[in-house]
Formats: sequence, structure tokens, C-alpha cells
Amino acid sequence: MTQKEINMILNKTMDCFNNYSVVEVYAHIQAYRRALTKESNSKVSFSEALDCYINDVFQPVMIHLTENKILKHIVKECGLSYAYLIITECLMDSKKLTRDEYLSKVSFRTEDIKKKIAA
Repeated sequence: MTQKEINMILNKTMDCFNNYSVVEVYAHIQAYRRALTKESNSKVSFSEALDCYINDVFQPVMIHLTENKILKHIVKECGLSYAYLIITECLMDSKKLTRDEYLSKVSFRTEDIKKKIAA
């Protein structure tokens, strides 16, 4: 991980993460990059993977975190970046998932977190 890549992540996520959490986000992006590479059968640059990750994963999760009343509770308790990492942790359990599998796991994890908070 280079400083340039860290800066790219921080810039694209509007400085949502600190130096510790950006490392975890970087790992998520690299896993997503592998899925994109496998899907396209061609090398995907970090910049391309970051753009796809922001559109496909980051923005949808952030919308849920900021608009859903139940998920707002976890944001209030833990902070936005930590809440984001809780939901996206499912991305780290396998580095061999397809892009569609990543997206469905993010969606499932968001619903799972809402149910646990509501209980």
C-alpha cells in the first residue's frame, strides 16, 4: 500500500477513515479488485477498482448507514467509519468471491446488522 493509494481512498471517501481504518478499506478494495480481474479476465488497476468499489460498495453502504434509522444507532454508538467496517467485514471472509457475490454479501450484511440492532 502506497501513500498515493491511501490518499486516493481518503479523497474518494471524503476522509471518512483514519489511518488505521483506511488499511482495512484498502484490503477490501484489493479483494474487490481481484474479483473484478477474475470477472473481466484482464488486469484491473487500483484506480479502476477503487472507482468500482466506491460505486458498488461504499456508496450503497453509506446510504444505508446515514438514512436507515436502525443503522443510525450503530453510527451514533461506534462512529461512521467503524460502522462501515462492521458491515463490510463480510468482504474479507473470502478472496475468491465474484463481484456479484460481494454485492449480495454487502446487502445481506446490512440487513443482518439492522435485525441484530432491532432485537
